[in-house]
Amino acid sequence: MLKVVGAGLSPWVRRVMIVLEEKGIEYDHEPFFPFGDPPDEFKQKSPLALVPVLETDEGPLADSSAICAYLEARFPTPALLPDGPYAHGRSVWLCAYADALFKHEGTIFFQRAVRGHLMKQEPDEDAVEAARAAIPPFLAYLENELDASRMYFSGETPYLGDITVASVLLNYLHAGERIDAQTHPKLRGFLDRMFERKSFADRIEDDLTTLGGLSTVRR
Repeated sequence: MLKVVGAGLSPWVRRVMIVLEEKGIEYDHEPFFPFGDPPDEFKQKSPLALVPVLETDEGPLADSSAICAYLEARFPTPALLPDGPYAHGRSVWLCAYADALFKHEGTIFFQRAVRGHLMKQEPDEDAVEAARAAIPPFLAYLENELDASRMYFSGETPYLGDITVASVLLNYLHAGERIDAQTHPKLRGFLDRMFERKSFADRIEDDLTTLGGLSTVRR
């Protein structure tokens, strides 16, 4: 059986788990926090010491992009990349865009959820405020890219780009931030639909057990 190694609160670990669940693939999950100096055994599987790692019968794979490509090739149905060159490329682009967003959102999440809530240390509020200031253009772009006549970015079916954007923005909400339905109605509606899917809802339940009242995902 496949095994996902990594902390479930990571948006990259989460998106791999959601891809597996959307494809109906059974897997094991081994929580792992790569803070400090990870053991050599882990670094042999993930030379950059990043999560997730997917352990397969052929060997380990590190990096969620590589893992998602592997899963799409090995388990092609249901497809999580759309047909058509443009739609396919756009879904991949949304993954890259979410990665750029994560560089700011991840700072907020680390300072508030990891450092403040889990480690019981004082967050660096200057770092939080600098990251918060960088977020609005990302939200505006995503709002503009959503068509009110479609449920998801590429139509009526969520693809990998949708999963990745929603997974990263879930951590934004978990860090105590909000996405207002008045200012970003299409983006808020998209997230609500994604979070209602069982693959996301199960992960959210696990997250809230750890984060308690910090998260605004249901407020």
